[in-house]
This record gives sequence, structure tokens and C-alpha cells, in this order.
Amino acid sequence: MSERRLAIVGDIHGQVARLRDALALVTEPVEMLVLTGDLSLDPAPRRLGSVAEVLDAATSALGCPVVYVPGNHDVSTPPRHATAVNVDGDRVAIAGWTIVGLGGAGPARFGFPYEWDEATAARRIEHLAGGPLDVWLSHTPPLDTPLDRMAGDEHVGSDAVRNGLATLRPKLFVCGHIHEAHGSTVVDGVRAINAGSIGEPYAQTIAWVVGWDDGPVWIESRRATSTGTRVERHA
Repeated sequence: MSERRLAIVGDIHGQVARLRDALALVTEPVEMLVLTGDLSLDPAPRRLGSVAEVLDAATSALGCPVVYVPGNHDVSTPPRHATAVNVDGDRVAIAGWTIVGLGGAGPARFGFPYEWDEATAARRIEHLAGGPLDVWLSHTPPLDTPLDRMAGDEHVGSDAVRNGLATLRPKLFVCGHIHEAHGSTVVDGVRAINAGSIGEPYAQTIAWVVGWDDGPVWIESRRATSTGTRVERHA
């Protein structure tokens, strides 16, 4: 199979203009765009785009299928979109990839619209199992990894998500939620990306592109800076 590409954008928080700028960094054709959740805020202040506006911008930018999960700042059942696919709690085949999704956040509860406890997350993850898997899209990162470390060094990810890596064994794990922990690493033998955040806080104009040939073969982050575009290849 010839190499394909997928693009990833982290938590958007209603920043539609910055989302468009980030997607402009994806200059080559891609077969799928993945959004990690927190598309907007519920309810969205007037200065921010709604979930529908965010998805409209995403689906029109790259000319490829868009998949997403809602984040903790989104409602658990966002309105259906004409073209973007919500994979939360589902296993779907899109553009040649098999992908599952886990939206919302935990384990702590802070009164956001979409939160869960660890036992609930574990049951939902078990339900997603069912054969070979290319991409697991989770809003929440796995516990005790570089992807869930806050600025003060506290780890705030999910133990259920961490254990779920052994259950689902995806070829690629993608998350967001902890904005300052963006990066790529290997967790329990699984290549994993925290895509960071388009929205506040720790906002960046950043997009990721993954080269794929029966699994990720290269990973790039592309970030707009005051002096141009900073491109990083991640081992």
C-alpha cells in the first residue's frame, strides 16, 4: 500500500480563525483530518465559534473526511454535522482507517458539560474492543505519561485510558485536553500524540501530519511562529 497521510488538530475552543491558519500549514493532500475535542465551549461566548462553525471550517479546509470526539467543554451529544463524523463510543472505518473514539474527560469532575469517572471510561473502552485498530482518538490522555503532565508537573490523565492501550492496541493513539503537554511519545509500545491546543490557554497555531503505511512511519508538527513555520519531525 502506498503511503497515505492524516492530519491532526488539537483542542480548538471556538477559535475558528486560528483553526483555519493551522490547517493552512497542511500543504499536501491528506486523506483524513482528526480533531481531538473541545471544539468550542458550551455555552459558547459570542466571540467564539460554535461547534457547527468549527466543523464547517474544518470540513471545508482540506477536502477530506473529518472525524472528531467531543471534549469535556463540549456537550456529550453535539448536533449532527452533515460531513464530520463523531466517533465517540464507536468503531468506524473511514478513508481506509479503522478508528475508535472516547470523548469527554476524567477522572476528576469539575462541572464541565462532559465528564466521566474511571469505571465508566473502562466499560466504554472495553466496548470499543473488537479486532485490529489503526487509530484510537481520545480527548483524555493516558495517566503518568509525557502527554498528561501539567505545567506544575502534576499528572492528570486517566488510568482507564492508560490500561485501555493494552486492550485496544491501536497503531496510533491521539489525544488533547492537556494543552501544555503537546508532543509525541511511545506509551506501552503504542505511538501516541497529544496534539496540543489551538484555543486558550497555551494556544498555538499548530497542526500535525502523520505519514502512514500500515501504521505511522513519520510524524511532523507544524507551528506558525513570528518568524515563519517551525516544522519538527518526531521520532
